[in-house]
Amino acid sequence: MSRARPRSLGVGVAGVPALALVAVVTSPPALAAGSPLEPVRVTVSAPARVAIDPPIAVHVTVDADREAFAQTTHPVRVRVRLAGECASTFASTPGPVLLDRRLSLVPTSSAPHRETLQGSGRAHTYGVQTLCAFVEEEGDDRLYGAQDSSQVDVSLPCTIASRHHAGLLHRIARARRLAASVHGRRRVLRRAKLRRLLAQLPRRARARSRACSP
Repeated sequence: MSRARPRSLGVGVAGVPALALVAVVTSPPALAAGSPLEPVRVTVSAPARVAIDPPIAVHVTVDADREAFAQTTHPVRVRVRLAGECASTFASTPGPVLLDRRLSLVPTSSAPHRETLQGSGRAHTYGVQTLCAFVEEEGDDRLYGAQDSSQVDVSLPCTIASRHHAGLLHRIARARRLAASVHGRRRVLRRAKLRRLLAQLPRRARARSRACSP
C-alpha cells in the first residue's frame, strides 16, 4: 500500500526544522496549513485578481497557542513570497517578496500570541500565483507555521483595463489644468473637451471593474 505524501508546507509540530517535517508528519498524513489543530495558524488575505502594475497588498494573521513559541531563542519573522509553486522554506521559494517582518512577540514567551502584519510587492509575471507564507525563526529558519492555499490571479485583461482607466484620469487632470489656465473662447473649448473626457469615465470604470473582479 502506498503511503500518502505530505504537503510541502504542512506543519504538524511547532518549532520543527523544515528538513525534519517529513519524518514527523508521514503518519498520520500532514494537516493542511492553517488547520485549527496546529499550534501556529497562518491566515493570508489579498485581492483575488490584480493588475501587474500596482503593488499587491497582503495581510497575514498569525494565531499561536500557548507555549507555541516557548522554545524560540531569536525573533520570529512572517515572510510571504508570490510564486508559481511554494518550496519548503522562504529562502528556497522563488518570486517577489510581499512581506518580511518580525512578530512583536518576545523570544521564549509562553503566552498565546495573535498578530496581523501587512506588506506589499509587485508581481513579475502574469497568471495565477500562490501566496507562500512562512513563520520562521531568524538564524536557523526554523519553521513554526506555513500557508500555501491563497492564490492571486495577476491578470492581463485587468492590467489593460486598469491602464486605460489610469490614462483617462491623467488626461482629465491635464484637461482641468489647461481649462483653468486660459480665458475666453479657449476656455470654452477646453471645458467642452473636459466634459467629453468626464463622460468616458463611468464606462472605463465599469470595464476595469469587470476585468478585475474574480
